[in-house]
Amino acid sequence: MKQSIHDNLNPFLGMSFNEKEEMVLLWKFCSRGTVQDIIYNKDMVLDAKFHGAFVRDITL
Repeated sequence: MKQSIHDNLNPFLGMSFNEKEEMVLLWKFCSRGTVQDIIYNKDMVLDAKFHGAFVRDITL
């Protein structure tokens, strides 16, 4: 995962385990939030053009 580099991917920085032996994953900060934040934001209107571009971008 760390070697995956693409404009549409948030860079994976690494992983570690804490004292409770829980896995902790670290990605670069996304100032505009996550894809989940965008999809579930009821105040944000996503038109057909956005949907098409989104589907195209994640399938490339």
